[in-house]
Amino acid sequence: MLANSRRSDFSISYALGVVIACTSIMSLSMGLPAYSDEFDAFAVYSEAKPFNDQWQACAASYTSQRLRSQLSSDVLAGNAIRSCRDREISLSRFLVERIGKKSAENVVGVLRERYHRDLSAAIDNLRMPDH
Repeated sequence: MLANSRRSDFSISYALGVVIACTSIMSLSMGLPAYSDEFDAFAVYSEAKPFNDQWQACAASYTSQRLRSQLSSDVLAGNAIRSCRDREISLSRFLVERIGKKSAENVVGVLRERYHRDLSAAIDNLRMPDH
């Protein structure tokens, strides 16, 4: 029984991570300055990916541990994002160094909103009776 519970928790964390990760590439390129030969959004994304992955994994882990709570999906997603603020700050610091403060704030703001929305939807989906 414990093995099934752990496998289920891993599956939930993995599913949440995948849902959130699918939006990362598009979100990271929003709000970034476009310089013809000087800037490559996908290179920055590749370099930022470990920070972003840690943020997503933290939120997925937080959520999977509380998926059966009575909290609404919106509140649970918000709590998950807030609980992983240190991971968000790490990503933000990296981006500030690479793309500047204003662009980093824009990117992290877009990601935060997108992750909240996608995480809330994933929670609703995972809470459906057929899961």
